[in-house]
Amino acid sequence: MSLVFCFILAYVSIVFSDFIVHRKIMHGQWKIVKSSHPFFQMWLYPHFIQHINAHHVHVIQSKENLIKGETVPREMQIKIENKYK
Repeated sequence: MSLVFCFILAYVSIVFSDFIVHRKIMHGQWKIVKSSHPFFQMWLYPHFIQHINAHHVHVIQSKENLIKGETVPREMQIKIENKYK
Protein backbone atom coordinates (compact mmCIF):
# COMPACT_ATOMS: atom_id res chain seq x y z
CA MET A 1 0.00 0.00 0.00
CA SER A 2 1.36 3.39 -0.84
CA LEU A 3 1.89 6.06 1.76
CA VAL A 4 -0.59 8.41 0.05
CA PHE A 5 -3.31 5.77 0.19
CA CYS A 6 -2.58 5.24 3.91
CA PHE A 7 -2.94 8.97 4.58
CA ILE A 8 -6.22 9.11 2.65
CA LEU A 9 -7.57 6.08 4.51
CA ALA A 10 -6.50 7.57 7.87
CA TYR A 11 -8.15 10.90 7.04
CA VAL A 12 -11.42 9.24 6.01
CA SER A 13 -11.38 7.11 9.17
CA ILE A 14 -10.83 10.13 11.40
CA VAL A 15 -13.56 12.18 9.71
CA PHE A 16 -16.05 9.32 9.87
CA SER A 17 -15.35 8.49 13.52
CA ASP A 18 -15.51 12.16 14.50
CA PHE A 19 -18.87 12.47 12.74
CA ILE A 20 -20.25 9.37 14.49
CA VAL A 21 -19.00 10.39 17.93
CA HIS A 22 -20.21 13.98 17.57
CA ARG A 23 -23.59 13.22 16.03
CA LYS A 24 -24.53 10.03 17.85
CA ILE A 25 -22.88 10.33 21.27
CA MET A 26 -22.39 14.04 21.91
CA HIS A 27 -25.91 14.84 20.69
CA GLY A 28 -27.38 11.84 22.49
CA GLN A 29 -29.02 10.28 19.45
CA TRP A 30 -28.14 6.73 20.50
CA LYS A 31 -30.35 5.38 23.28
CA ILE A 32 -27.33 3.94 25.09
CA VAL A 33 -26.05 7.46 25.79
CA LYS A 34 -29.04 8.18 28.07
CA SER A 35 -29.23 4.61 29.37
CA SER A 36 -29.64 3.95 33.08
CA HIS A 37 -26.89 1.31 32.98
CA PRO A 38 -24.03 2.46 35.28
CA PHE A 39 -21.36 1.95 32.61
CA PHE A 40 -23.05 4.29 30.13
CA GLN A 41 -24.03 6.76 32.85
CA MET A 42 -20.41 6.98 33.91
CA TRP A 43 -18.73 7.13 30.48
CA LEU A 44 -21.10 8.51 27.84
CA TYR A 45 -23.74 10.62 29.58
CA PRO A 46 -21.31 13.24 31.03
CA HIS A 47 -19.93 13.93 27.55
CA PHE A 48 -23.46 14.38 26.20
CA ILE A 49 -24.39 16.81 29.00
CA GLN A 50 -21.18 18.82 28.68
CA HIS A 51 -21.49 19.07 24.91
CA ILE A 52 -25.15 20.12 24.82
CA ASN A 53 -25.22 22.35 27.90
CA ALA A 54 -21.84 24.01 27.56
CA HIS A 55 -20.81 23.97 23.91
CA HIS A 56 -24.11 24.47 22.13
CA VAL A 57 -25.47 27.04 24.60
CA HIS A 58 -22.13 28.80 24.39
CA VAL A 59 -22.36 29.01 20.59
CA ILE A 60 -26.01 30.09 20.56
CA GLN A 61 -25.44 32.87 23.10
CA SER A 62 -22.47 34.30 21.20
CA LYS A 63 -23.81 33.80 17.67
CA GLU A 64 -23.46 37.48 16.72
CA ASN A 65 -19.78 37.49 17.68
CA LEU A 66 -19.10 34.30 15.74
CA ILE A 67 -20.87 35.58 12.60
CA LYS A 68 -18.63 38.66 12.68
CA GLY A 69 -15.58 36.39 12.93
CA GLU A 70 -14.88 37.42 16.50
CA THR A 71 -14.14 35.06 19.35
CA VAL A 72 -16.58 34.22 22.10
CA PRO A 73 -16.29 36.81 24.90
CA ARG A 74 -13.88 35.63 27.60
CA GLU A 75 -16.33 36.40 30.43
CA MET A 76 -18.84 34.01 28.82
CA GLN A 77 -16.18 31.32 28.54
CA ILE A 78 -15.22 31.75 32.21
CA LYS A 79 -18.87 31.63 33.31
CA ILE A 80 -19.49 28.34 31.49
CA GLU A 81 -16.18 26.81 32.56
CA ASN A 82 -16.95 27.61 36.21
CA LYS A 83 -20.47 26.20 35.88
CA TYR A 84 -19.25 22.82 34.63
CA LYS A 85 -16.05 22.31 36.64
